Amino acid sequence: MDYEAIRRRYDKRNIGRIEAECSRKGEISMATRIQQIEILIYLQRTGRFKENKRYAGSTFYRYLTDRFNILPGTFEKERRAILGYPEEVRVHGLGLVAKIQERCRQPEKVFEEIKRFQNARKNPVKREQIEDIIVAHAKPIKLLPPQPPLPTRSELSGLQEENKRLKELLAERDEQIAKLKAALQKYKLIYQRMTKIVEKGEEPRAIAS
Repeated sequence: MDYEAIRRRYDKRNIGRIEAECSRKGEISMATRIQQIEILIYLQRTGRFKENKRYAGSTFYRYLTDRFNILPGTFEKERRAILGYPEEVRVHGLGLVAKIQERCRQPEKVFEEIKRFQNARKNPVKREQIEDIIVAHAKPIKLLPPQPPLPTRSELSGLQEENKRLKELLAERDEQIAKLKAALQKYKLIYQRMTKIVEKGEEPRAIAS
């Protein structure tokens, strides 16, 4: 079912009735989970969950977890499954379709292969057979680059000593820089005073340091 069909079903109902129906759908069986998620998609898209005064200032995801105890990640996976592959959801169930979407590069090809497999046999396709199809179409696994080995205790101790030594050298350097800056400022003042004396034609005298 597409979103517009969902919207038409619930637009004229008040929030209390919608929430009550959504709660019942969650309690009956997994077969009615689709309808529960459809209701939640409607409430998310329209923002009508805010008509419940308790959640007027809340986000949809807080409402989702607090009111129906559904995690945002779970809802998003099932939402994508329902809106992306409504027919497949009704045939295979939400969980399997969401799994195929998440794990496979081209979910359409997986559903086509499952259908071909089903048509070639009289018996329903077994879960392990579907899993084999999923594995065959799975996204490539990204291998992380090898991590460098952790330092031994003695190496760690040596690194700490080296770090301490470098900090001391930096502190000495900073001290030397400060002394050089002070000396430079002192000689700058002396130069300025000597320049004034020369300009006035006075005899230079010793200047206190």
